[in-house]
Amino acid sequence: MKTKKSVQASIFRSYLILILAAVAIFCSFFYFYTARILRDRAVAALSDSSLSLARSIDAEISKMNNISLNVSGSELLKLLFAERSEFPQSSDSSGMKLERYLRARRISDIVVTIIGPLKPVPQVYLYGLDGTAIGAGIASGEMRRSLDSMEWLPDLDLRSGAKIISPPRKDELLESTFPLYRERSYISLCRAFYDGSKKLLGVVEIKQFYDEVFKDLTERKEFIAVLDQENRQIFPFPSDRVASWSSSLALKAGGPASILSPLGSGRATAVSRDCRQIGWRVVVARRDAELMRPVTEFALLSAFAGLAILAASTFVASRLARQITTPIGNIRAAISRLDWDGLLTEGQIPSASGLDELEELEAAFVEMHDKLRESMSEALAARTHELRATMLALQSQMDPHFVYNMLATIGIMADRKMYDGIREAIGNMTHLLRYITSGTSSYVDLAEEVEYARRYLACMKARFQEGLLYSIELPERLAKITVPKLTIQPLVENCMKYGIECEPPWRISIIGAEGEGTWTIAVEDSGPGFSEEAFCSLRERLAPSADSAFLAESIEGGEGIGGLGLRNIAARLRLFYGEDAIFEIENPDSGGARVTIGGRYG
Repeated sequence: MKTKKSVQASIFRSYLILILAAVAIFCSFFYFYTARILRDRAVAALSDSSLSLARSIDAEISKMNNISLNVSGSELLKLLFAERSEFPQSSDSSGMKLERYLRARRISDIVVTIIGPLKPVPQVYLYGLDGTAIGAGIASGEMRRSLDSMEWLPDLDLRSGAKIISPPRKDELLESTFPLYRERSYISLCRAFYDGSKKLLGVVEIKQFYDEVFKDLTERKEFIAVLDQENRQIFPFPSDRVASWSSSLALKAGGPASILSPLGSGRATAVSRDCRQIGWRVVVARRDAELMRPVTEFALLSAFAGLAILAASTFVASRLARQITTPIGNIRAAISRLDWDGLLTEGQIPSASGLDELEELEAAFVEMHDKLRESMSEALAARTHELRATMLALQSQMDPHFVYNMLATIGIMADRKMYDGIREAIGNMTHLLRYITSGTSSYVDLAEEVEYARRYLACMKARFQEGLLYSIELPERLAKITVPKLTIQPLVENCMKYGIECEPPWRISIIGAEGEGTWTIAVEDSGPGFSEEAFCSLRERLAPSADSAFLAESIEGGEGIGGLGLRNIAARLRLFYGEDAIFEIENPDSGGARVTIGGRYG
C-alpha cells in the first residue's frame, strides 16, 4: 500500500534544513572571502597611490633635469660664460663693467628662452667660479652669490657632471627681493657644466617650488612621506614628526609592510615606491584600524544578519509550507471552472512529484489543458471568421447618397456637354467601386489608400467646383507602407460631412509625414472644428478599451460610409499596429479640425 506523505510536513523539514545549512555556510565563507578581498583591495589602492605619487615626483624632477641639460649643454651659453671671465668684476673701467653687464644680461635672456614661455620652473642660477652668479626667472641678472656658500656644494661631484637633488630650502635672495615669495621653500637640481675642453665653467641650479614638486601629495586621507637615500624625511616639510619609523621600511618597493603608525598609537600598513629619477622613496601608510574598518563593519553586519536569518528560518519554513499547501486547493478549484476567456497562454503541465496534493494538481492541469486547447481553437476560429466577414462587408459598401449625388452631377454635366468632365467623373467612380469591391486583401499600400482618397475628392470637386479646394502631400518613402484598407477616405468623408458647415471655399488637406520609424497622415478641414461635447464623446468611444466591444458589434447604424467611422479606423489600426498605433483628434490653432493616424514601420 502506498504511503501518503504530507506536503506541509515535507516542505517544512526540507526548507528548515536547507536554510540553516545555507546560512551557516554562506556567512562563514562570505566573511573570510570578502575580508580577504577588502584587505587586498585596500593594499592595492595604497600601492597604486604610491606608484602614482612617485611618477608625479619623477615627472617634476625630469622636467627640472631636462632644463638643466639644455642649459648646461648650450654651446652659446658656454661661450658667453667663458668670455665673461675676460671682464673681471674688480675692474674700474666703466667699459669693462658695461661689457660684463651686457654679457650677463644676454646669458639671462638665453636661459629664459630655454626655460620657455610657460615657465615650468621659477628660477635658474648659473654660478661662476668668481663668487658671482647669473639669475634667470624670478630674479634675473648678475648678483653676488658665491658658489662656496651653497649648502649642497659638498654633495656635488664637480668632475662628473652628475646631478644632485637638494632637500627643501628657502631662498633668502628671492624672499628679500620679492615679498610675494616669502616663506616659500624650493627643491634644487644642481650639476656642473664645462667648456669644450672639459674645463669647469660653473654650476647650474634649477629651482622649483616645493609645493609644486609635491602638489599631488597634499590633501590625501593616507599618511604620505617622501624619504631620501639616507631615510631623511623630505615631505612633509617642515615636519615635527620623528622619522624613526621609516627604518622599518627596508622592504621591496611596492610590497606592504606593517609598521608602527606615524599618526598615533597602533600599527599601520605601509606601501613604498622608489622614484626612478632620484633615490627618493614615496611611502603611503594607513592605520590598520581604518584600513580594516570595512571588514569590521561587514563582520558585525554578517553576525547580526546571520542571527536574524537563523531566528527567522523556522518561522519562514513553517509559513512557506502553509502558503504552498493552501493555494493548491484553490488552484484546483479554479482550474475546474476555467474557460478560455480567463487565460491567454497555454498552461504548463508539471511533472509527477509523489505528493498527494501535487498529483491532484497535475490531474487538474491535464484536464484544464485539454479543455483550454479545444475551447481556444474553436473560439479563435470563430472570431477570425467573424472579423474577416465584418471587414469584407465593410469594404464592399458605398454610401448610396454619394452615388445618387454623383449621378445627378454627371447628368448636369451631360446637359452642359462637359464631356471631358463626365469621362473623368466616371473614371473616378469606376476606380472607387473597383477598389472597395476587390476583396482580395484587407491591407494595401499607403499610396493606393491615398489615391483612393484623391479620387473621392476629385468626385467632390466635380460636384462643388470652386467651392472645394484640396491638397495632398505624401513623401515618397511612405508610399509602400502597408496599412489597413479604407483608413483615410472615411476621414475625408467626415470632413465633407461636418467641415462644410461654413461659407465656401472649403479646404481639405491630406499631409503625410515620417518620424523616427513612424509614419503619420493628417487630414484637416477648414470647418468649425470639433465641439467640446463631440470631443468628450469621441475620446470615450475611441479609447482602446472600447475596441473589443466595437469589433463584436453589428455594422448597422455606423458612422460614415457603411459604418466606417472613426471608431472603426481606430480599432483596426490598433489591431494592426498594437501599442504603436497613432490616432489623434484635435482642433488646430489655425481653425478647423484635424485627425492624425499612423503607426510604426521599418
